[in-house]
Amino acid sequence: MRLAREADLQRTILDYLRLHRIFHWRSNSGKVRVKGGWVKLAPKGSPDIFAVPKGDGRLLGIEVKMPGEVQSEEQKAFQRAMETAGCDYVVVYDVSDLEEVEVVLGIE
Repeated sequence: MRLAREADLQRTILDYLRLHRIFHWRSNSGKVRVKGGWVKLAPKGSPDIFAVPKGDGRLLGIEVKMPGEVQSEEQKAFQRAMETAGCDYVVVYDVSDLEEVEVVLGIE
């Protein structure tokens, strides 16, 4: 099934993580206007989803892209920083891409 929007793919991935009982959260980057000013969210380049795989507790960044899309320079830099810190990071174009990292996620 081809999903039409990145938001649809993100929702499918979040459902997959929930189904497998992987602790995770959606990350929003940028800033939002609030009464009296702005609130900064996650740093620019942050992955769309963070997950904590079963067993090792090591942080996994999941960047969601539609097929044919590429990471921005900020996203590549964030990926390098996470990997340098010992975290895992994956770019996902389809929920089936997560099946390739089930070992990292602690799914048997």
